[in-house]
Amino acid sequence: MSLYDSEIHDLIDRTPASIGGQTVIGGAQVLARTNFGRTRMLGYETSGNVRATDSISIWGNASHSSGRNITNGDYLGFEGGIPPTQGWLGLRWEPVAGRAWFEVYGQIVDKQDRITGIPLALGGRFSGPASADAVDARIGAYRTRAQIASYRQFHGIPLDGDRLPDSRRIAPIGEIADTLMYRNTPGFATLNFRGGLKLSENHSVNLLLENALDKNYLTAQMHWF
Repeated sequence: MSLYDSEIHDLIDRTPASIGGQTVIGGAQVLARTNFGRTRMLGYETSGNVRATDSISIWGNASHSSGRNITNGDYLGFEGGIPPTQGWLGLRWEPVAGRAWFEVYGQIVDKQDRITGIPLALGGRFSGPASADAVDARIGAYRTRAQIASYRQFHGIPLDGDRLPDSRRIAPIGEIADTLMYRNTPGFATLNFRGGLKLSENHSVNLLLENALDKNYLTAQMHWF
């Protein structure tokens, strides 16, 4: 098991910027990679393997990373992402003198629910306008009322609201405030199988079945502390 606590000065990260005086182009926030203040990262990595019998072993690993922008108090969200808390757990059968082996294992990933660049008005820690993860369509998907109105006009959706065929209500634009489309990426767990057979000293056949339960999941890169 290893632990780490690291403080970084002048880290390069995405910050709000402008091009020709425009802070938004094509509906997207203009961002620039710049050096800024101080950050702190900490976490752990651990792994283990226990032999239950001569043929059966149990193995696993887990890791956690977290980060904080010390300068402005926001979550740390440098480009590339900090992975969520996650781990693997498996049971392996492999006879000492045998040629075949089999393993069942799973991946377990915690949810990511702390997004960098969320303005204070939306419950975040950032004093500036929405930026970084908050404006990323894959992560926070920040939308202003004007952007939502523009989308409705383009697709012919009434601005004053309507009803869908299943009776769900479309709120009038006047009731909508600037918002985040997504505030977290759910955690998940998968069940997987793999095995193999050694045919000769130099040849073997392996089979793998991943996500046997057909779990619908998203591997995201958000940033949380």
